[in-house]
Amino acid sequence: MRVLHLSNIADVPPTLSKYLRKNNIKSVVVVFRKDPFGFEYDYNMNVDRYPRFIQSTVRFHDLFRYFRNYDIYHLHSSSFLPFYVDAPLLRIMKKKIIYHHHGSDVRYKGIPFFSKFGHLRLVSTPDLLEYAKDAIWIPNPVDIEKTDKIANKVNKNNSLDLDKDKIYILYSPRGQYNIRGTFFIENVLKNIISKYKEVKIIKVENLPKKEFLIKVANADIIIDGLIIGWYGVLSIEAMALKKPVCCYLREDLKEKYAPNCPIINSTPENLQGNLEMLIEDEKLRYEIGKKSRRYVKKIHDAKVIVKKLIKMYNILIGDKNGV
Repeated sequence: MRVLHLSNIADVPPTLSKYLRKNNIKSVVVVFRKDPFGFEYDYNMNVDRYPRFIQSTVRFHDLFRYFRNYDIYHLHSSSFLPFYVDAPLLRIMKKKIIYHHHGSDVRYKGIPFFSKFGHLRLVSTPDLLEYAKDAIWIPNPVDIEKTDKIANKVNKNNSLDLDKDKIYILYSPRGQYNIRGTFFIENVLKNIISKYKEVKIIKVENLPKKEFLIKVANADIIIDGLIIGWYGVLSIEAMALKKPVCCYLREDLKEKYAPNCPIINSTPENLQGNLEMLIEDEKLRYEIGKKSRRYVKKIHDAKVIVKKLIKMYNILIGDKNGV
């Protein structure tokens, strides 16, 4: 079986690809351009070498010259051609197509028309099922081998030279102020640092992935988004690193999809109270961190996710009718 992952969203495709290869499945990640966060890939089309008006032609050329010999095209919030018009072409070539939506490609606007030619549709967070009603939710994976290496490195050598008497709260806008509720987060943090002199804030954005994870590993409390109603990769990686996370979870989604999730459900209204509770109770931070790690191992471990994915792939490949 040969699988091509197109694009790199939040380090999900290379994580899946790594563990597919561990299961003896040929898997590659193809991107259009190098990612500023240093996410990994196998092939870079480097389309920005060309004027924008011919970039689609370059992508079409590369698909048929270099990337036509794969069985499954696992497309992450993207397609080789604009507006997903390559879907009918891939179908004619008898390829299996998976559309994996990660957020703004479907949120508030529904699925792209030509993506209906795909064979399977996945979403990375369950709130997206409202916009892609024919999809299956598959939780975002975390590479626990990678986070454990980061944790071990931080334990041996604290690269940030942090003050052990301080409590560090980390948040990351990552260019998504409206989605994360950064305005509300920053207002709350102003109140927190004026009240607690032992608290320091780590604001992280535009860092390579490895450096980003080191910052997370050095923090005591993590704040993720307050608007969407579900948690992202930041929360998953933080939980893998045994960190308590504050993030907004919609009650209906939490009850149905993650009843045992240890994330501290936080909104603009109660974030300050939740942070104060964590700041004042070191034991609570420790206990939530342990629960978070267990939760991630059960729900988000890449080894677990890839086993589910392989079953889906096998069903597609075994489908003689191409439906």
